[in-house]
Amino acid sequence: MSLFHELKRRNVFKVGVAYIVVAWLIIQVVDVVINNIGAPDWVFRVVLLLLAIGLPVILLFAWAFEMTPEGLKREKQVDRAQSITSQTSRKLDFAIIAVLVIALGYFAIDKFMLSAGSASDSGEASLNGTQEQSASETTDLKKSIAVLPLANRSAREEDQYFADGMHDDLLTQLAKISSLKVISRTSVMRYRDTELSIPEIARQLGVNAVLEGGVQRSGDQIRVNMQLIDAETDEHLWAETYDRQMTAENLFAIQSAITRQITDALKASLSTAEAARIDERPTDNLEAFQEYMKGQQMLALRTVPAIEEGKVHFERALALDPGFSMAKTGLANAYHLLYEYADWPEDKSLDIAMVLLEQALESSPDLGEAYMVRGEIYRHKKDLAAADLDFERAMELIPGNAALSLWFSNLRSDQERDDEAYALLRRAHELDPMSRVIHVNYAVHPFFFGQDEEALAELERVKLLHPDYPAVYSYISWFNWVWGDPVGSLRANLKVFELDPQNNRAESLCYAYIGFDAEESALDCIKKFKNLEPLEKAYIRILLHLINGNREMAQAVYESTQDMEGEAYDRANLALLVGDYKMARAGLELEYPEWFSDPVPATILDDDADEIVDIALILQKEGETERATNLLNMVLESIAPHKRNRGANAFGFLDVSIFALLGQTEQALSALEECADLEYLSGWQNLKFAAQYDTIRDDPRFSAALSRLSAAADLARKRAMNEGLL
Repeated sequence: MSLFHELKRRNVFKVGVAYIVVAWLIIQVVDVVINNIGAPDWVFRVVLLLLAIGLPVILLFAWAFEMTPEGLKREKQVDRAQSITSQTSRKLDFAIIAVLVIALGYFAIDKFMLSAGSASDSGEASLNGTQEQSASETTDLKKSIAVLPLANRSAREEDQYFADGMHDDLLTQLAKISSLKVISRTSVMRYRDTELSIPEIARQLGVNAVLEGGVQRSGDQIRVNMQLIDAETDEHLWAETYDRQMTAENLFAIQSAITRQITDALKASLSTAEAARIDERPTDNLEAFQEYMKGQQMLALRTVPAIEEGKVHFERALALDPGFSMAKTGLANAYHLLYEYADWPEDKSLDIAMVLLEQALESSPDLGEAYMVRGEIYRHKKDLAAADLDFERAMELIPGNAALSLWFSNLRSDQERDDEAYALLRRAHELDPMSRVIHVNYAVHPFFFGQDEEALAELERVKLLHPDYPAVYSYISWFNWVWGDPVGSLRANLKVFELDPQNNRAESLCYAYIGFDAEESALDCIKKFKNLEPLEKAYIRILLHLINGNREMAQAVYESTQDMEGEAYDRANLALLVGDYKMARAGLELEYPEWFSDPVPATILDDDADEIVDIALILQKEGETERATNLLNMVLESIAPHKRNRGANAFGFLDVSIFALLGQTEQALSALEECADLEYLSGWQNLKFAAQYDTIRDDPRFSAALSRLSAAADLARKRAMNEGLL
């Protein structure tokens, strides 16, 4: 009898098949259990090893032993005439069929039911960096990647910027591919020199593949080595080493080749247009490209000194290659960020940026970053329709850019399209789960819906992760201002000023002192805060004089500003303080022309409510009472869903001023008394002089409420002094 027939007679084949099917089922169950209990990766590997060792053992067992009516016996002890291997064979057939049915059932449930169920879930992305996958992700987990910081393998430490620049540019290339989910720079930088394993990193970032590698420069030669690792198996999907002469052309060719290899290895689709974009060579000047890389790394720090340094690097890049569109876009972004972070005036920041972006897009019409930055500038200029068009175009060109999703989310919030805004914010958080900028925006989102406690709790978690980020404390200051707590606001403002004195968010520190009648501290503050414009400093001085009842000095400061440079909107605010309504109208009409002409817009954006009340005051003073009354009633209706001291749209004393301007004295005084009951102190000093309250200022109830607020402010001042804040 042949060996094959003997193996068949002893049911060795069937035992082997049955073992393999059962082992497969065991593997599926163990995989689920291990993932849910958080067991280390080696446990699963041990199970695989034991099952693999078990296969030859069970085959040898099937060969050497036979099942008989008396039990298990060695095969050579069984009389062939009494052998029941044929019966055992049939039993194995039934067993194999049963196990196969179970396996097919498990496969069907996993494939069609559990997958569908998980696709309908919207798992939250946690702020500690762990990323849960949900249907909101636009790409398959199989097509998701994190690119770890590239190691600097050169002899010179100063070449680290070059390795980081290569890393940034590679991420930029990958972000152009719509079928890939690419984790952004800020989230992967924390894994530089990490001791975590690739599977652990992938699990934290929610990706299926990780790219790691290094860059070595030696003279005019460069070596780039890369390896793409499957996060599940910890095995190489692809690896390559590139040895090239150090030229701009070769650098871009390496980046393009790496991008294509990653796309192929992850089986991601690459459109013809995307392929063309990743093959583009933005400059032939190597030195210009190096300056550009340095500039990008400076902008990523998001502090005023770093942004200013980044601006210098972009200017050097353009001096070396005036046609370098990416450098023009980087320089434009630097100007935009200086407007946002350092409060540079529009004509010295945004307007210059727009010229640079027009030039960049003229020579590079598919430059997604240029559309992105221009869209954000349009948003700052309140041209929301133009911003929408640019962000949509940028989404087509660089869909994997996390900052784009964040900025687009801000636009959707401005348009009060809240569901879309939150979806884009979640997408930004998925693409860059460790970004402190996105962390903060994600944390404060509940604040815009009146969920203050939830937002503050999330913000405290962000503070633990990013204790040196000024924006965290700026938001905490804002929360306390909304709640009418000047001490909490001052405490957080001091931290902002400590971390970044040139940050324009620290400007609110000067106003915080005013709430405590701390005139000397406020004046000292505007001296220290170098980026305050002359008109802004004058505003604070006028405010202090008016609070102290010295209108003559306030008028003198105002008159001294007539020859100062500044924007019309800032000049309008100065004019409002001293009652120069003609000048105030000129400035506000430039900023809000739609509210001075017909037809009046149908709705009011929450951010514009205060300004529209100011406009109504001006219209009243100039005899346009009907239009003023209409605007005031519109604002009343718009703030009705909000609260006085909760949420981003809290209205504070605004209803008091509206009722007073409408001549509704009882409602105005009742609202003011409610403020006093709450000891709401944010902006309470304006009650002493602002024209909005003129009609109720002589009422005894007004004086009583003002006295109560003044007493509460004295107690707050003592608290601040006890804490060493004053």
